[in-house]
Amino acid sequence: MSSTVTLTASTPTIAPFSEIKNAQTHNTKSQFNATGESKKPSWSLDKNGRFADCPGDISEFLIPDHAGASTTTNALQWRAKKTYAAIAALGLTLFYGSENPKLRTAGISLLFPGAGYLAVGGVLGYSGFLITAALFPLCMVAWFGAGGLAFPLADWIFSGLIATYFAGPQLVESSAVTTLGLVGVVYTYLATRSSCEEAAEVEKKARRNDLLHKANKKWEVETTMAGPPGSRELTLDQLRFLQWILELAMQDHDDYSNMTNIDQFQPAAFRYQLYEFVNCLGTYQCHYAPNFHGYLSAAQRNAIEKSITPKVLGFWRWESLWGKFTTNYDPVIKDNIMVTGFLALAIGLYQRNTGDTRYSKQKALDMKITDQKSYKHDYHSLYKALINNWSESKFVLYPCEPNWIYSMCNLESYAGATVYEDIYPTERSQQFLQDFYRHFEEDFFTQGGSCIPIKSAITGFTIPGLCGSMADTSNSLFCSPFMPTLAKRIWLITKEENVRFDQDGKIDIINLKGADVIDGGNYEKNSRGPLGVFAITAAEWGDKKVSEACLKRIDEEFAPVEVTPKTGSKRNKGMGTTTSGMLTRARFMDGGDWASLVRHGPAKTALAGPVLDSAPYPQVLVAKAFSHTSKPSQDLELVLYNGKEEGVFQLGLTKLQPGVTYTGLPGQTITADGAGNAELSVALNGRTRIHLQPIAQ
Repeated sequence: MSSTVTLTASTPTIAPFSEIKNAQTHNTKSQFNATGESKKPSWSLDKNGRFADCPGDISEFLIPDHAGASTTTNALQWRAKKTYAAIAALGLTLFYGSENPKLRTAGISLLFPGAGYLAVGGVLGYSGFLITAALFPLCMVAWFGAGGLAFPLADWIFSGLIATYFAGPQLVESSAVTTLGLVGVVYTYLATRSSCEEAAEVEKKARRNDLLHKANKKWEVETTMAGPPGSRELTLDQLRFLQWILELAMQDHDDYSNMTNIDQFQPAAFRYQLYEFVNCLGTYQCHYAPNFHGYLSAAQRNAIEKSITPKVLGFWRWESLWGKFTTNYDPVIKDNIMVTGFLALAIGLYQRNTGDTRYSKQKALDMKITDQKSYKHDYHSLYKALINNWSESKFVLYPCEPNWIYSMCNLESYAGATVYEDIYPTERSQQFLQDFYRHFEEDFFTQGGSCIPIKSAITGFTIPGLCGSMADTSNSLFCSPFMPTLAKRIWLITKEENVRFDQDGKIDIINLKGADVIDGGNYEKNSRGPLGVFAITAAEWGDKKVSEACLKRIDEEFAPVEVTPKTGSKRNKGMGTTTSGMLTRARFMDGGDWASLVRHGPAKTALAGPVLDSAPYPQVLVAKAFSHTSKPSQDLELVLYNGKEEGVFQLGLTKLQPGVTYTGLPGQTITADGAGNAELSVALNGRTRIHLQPIAQ
């Protein structure tokens, strides 16, 4: 293990991002005792500025008492219950107090979907009730899956209107008792389930806090964090998988071949695939090739600009209509964090890696909902929308689909705000970061320390059993840059409870439930989906054994590797596109890479150094492009492979020192022109290392 230095803060106040960057790793967690008073947090960092071990005080690493307290959740649920009680009371008053059969039918319809049909009775009434009741769960799926609040409302309201229309002079008087019985059964089931789950969570908390001590000690011994900037290069095999992501990102705006095409509402949507392309390529660029732009930067720009075209953004028109009941389709201003935050992160990674500020220019983003309807935004307005929505939300976290808050989307979006505030120093998000942390742990965790993936912003209710460890594992990755202690706790618990190796060293992911067993990239039920999520999260936490075992099992059993004949790129057959991108990242990520990418970006020497600005694709693959030294002796180290046949290829360099001669190629030198540009010819036949350095004048 690398040496560590422990810092202890005197108060839980969150430091500005500028201070966080200087300190490298800052635990932004706020700790509270039973009376709500703050306690001193502590954290640790290694010499490379990455979280290396547990805080000095183990109590700060354990599941706190306020986890799952659900303060805001309970308030919203209580409001929802009172609202329903008032509506039900009105309905019963109408049913028992009115002599008008249609008014009585309308009243009982307020209590339960299709209840009016029970009052009508007969074949029509009972058939109508069964149809309405059968449709209601599907309408609820449409609500959480596509933001369609209109669907459950329509099922409830229209069934009541139709029943009222057909109501005759004689109603089924027992229908009110039957309806109250149905309401009682549903409420009792939900209340009993909730009570049982709460009791189980108390036991789970004690057990997990006990295992965290041992799990952390194992982690300290078994993990490896990333080396210092400029110390790594990709292997040819890793480059071949990266090629596949590059090729997808380079496709024309109207070309979606080889991408998953199922729906545009949930995780397999085009937007998530495009954002993942930038996340993947940006991670590679930051840690391996910050001094390579060329086709790498062009691919990221193409993905960003493709993500704001009608075929990608058109979904928001429908979600605005049936979820928000508005014809204002602006995809940024209110809700829709799954576009605003993810796009902000993609632009931020690209801009900080390359120095290209094109998307920060006013109204640089023409976000097209349809060919005729578009909204102008830019990097700054995306960030402003994030801040405004977080500031206004009762949960701080705010919705993706109208009315539904996803914790994972908010965490990845907070990474987007983190990058923005590193580029454009401001403390705006710091004003509520503690509240964000507190609400995340209070309202999006169970008492036992498990993440809650989704919650209704209107009612505070969640969807029971939607998923389990996949939410925990993903959140552990997403929040590692700004909540490292919490993120590490989630990962250690998940690893201990869900990862198993057999006697032959084969890995298995166990204790999965609900959507855990689905590849989120294409909705197929299989083992490769959870293995892919565990692979990238284990890589982020420096657990090579788990990450490599997941990759090995995917490659050999569940998604065999295919080679593209034309370019030599590799992919896993059958994987969803988004999952493929995450899997590619897992192949080359080392411990702390995601946190370092979000918090710090490339080394300053790299950002200021010479750039490999052009290289033919797929003829030239770049395993490394890094400038190690500062002015006036800035160097450029390149490690290149021929992507196809061996040969001599032209490369273009920029940001050299004007008029300076460089050495580093066998038998030749190059001299930069007055603008700091130069071209050179390179013979490639396998791995080729070039280290350009200025000749002393």
